[in-house]
Amino acid sequence: MKRTTTAMIVLAAALLTLTSCGNREKNTSSPDRKRPTTEAVTEASTEPATKADYHERHDYESGVLVGNWKGDFTDLDFCEDGTVSLHNDISDIIMFTSEKTILFNGEEYPQENVRYDGSSLVVNVSANGEPVELLNASRIGEAAPDKLDGEYSFNSGYLVESLADSDEQKEKILPSLTMTIRNGHCFLTINSFCKYTQTADEVEFTDCTVDPSLMEAEFGKSTFVLEEDGGFTLYDADGNTEKFVKAD
Repeated sequence: MKRTTTAMIVLAAALLTLTSCGNREKNTSSPDRKRPTTEAVTEASTEPATKADYHERHDYESGVLVGNWKGDFTDLDFCEDGTVSLHNDISDIIMFTSEKTILFNGEEYPQENVRYDGSSLVVNVSANGEPVELLNASRIGEAAPDKLDGEYSFNSGYLVESLADSDEQKEKILPSLTMTIRNGHCFLTINSFCKYTQTADEVEFTDCTVDPSLMEAEFGKSTFVLEEDGGFTLYDADGNTEKFVKAD
């Protein structure tokens, strides 16, 4: 959908720019996941004409969205403090092997490209024959030199820069950005990605940390319906929908 999906997966869309830092052919397929495409998220329904016609309206109590919800490409965590955090599985772009090599955009880089001392993790890849620092991160918690699995905060790297248009925005994003490695798979989180307000069956998203202009242009006010299966469906102003289910 245009409004909800495009803005909700802005993190995934930004990460796709990582695939352009080299001159290799883009790997746009994955055996387990389908990557979002522009065509898939920009189609807009031509009818009905008004948002109120898309579904029966509901007078929900405040707080019904609080909790963690799983979508097709992005998980959302609606917090009681009025913020939303985003969680993305980025393993189709970045993944570590058991030998501590890294798979980036379908190409494997040797151990020499991964520097890890139990606390600091630095990964380099190549772009046009030149080294590029993909990520520079610090392990959260006690040092663990024998394993990569764990949670990391970011210091620098192209991954962070792809999410920021300026140094000011980069400084704003860094404190909220974390990555979890689990069995080599990488999961990226933006804590407090944006703010939200919910009134009855309307929800409005504001103050996006990644791209405020996108948030204003794409979100506006959306409506939602709580489904019988415990999930909810989000409707944008064009009537496009995105389904989320309650996380266990």
